Amino acid sequence: MVKAVIDTMVWAAALARKSKYHREALEIIAAVDPTITTNIVLELYNVLTRDLGFSAQDAAETVWKIMQTTDTMDLQAEHAKQAVRIASEHRISVFDAAILTEASMVDAALVTFDRKLKRIGTALGIHILP
Repeated sequence: MVKAVIDTMVWAAALARKSKYHREALEIIAAVDPTITTNIVLELYNVLTRDLGFSAQDAAETVWKIMQTTDTMDLQAEHAKQAVRIASEHRISVFDAAILTEASMVDAALVTFDRKLKRIGTALGIHILP
């Protein structure tokens, strides 16, 4: 199985049955060895409560379950510096840049539906799925 960092919105699509990407997100996550970073956990909690209508308790339980069943990495200081550099060079959010950085630093593929992240990730030499 391919080791892969899963982007926040892919996790969200997997959890949102009404998402047009729901089935595809579930299939991709099941087909890889998923990794999640602590910044994705925090961002996912916000997406679940702010955008998908999860209660705080349900969102917390959901991200906790993901962390228990998925390799979870902390964002290291050197990765944060790299993320800030990528964010400024490519004019993207530091959170998106952190996802790219983590995939690069652990030699993992990046699973994202975001076209801009796909383009930048490819330019940085990161294997992109789907």
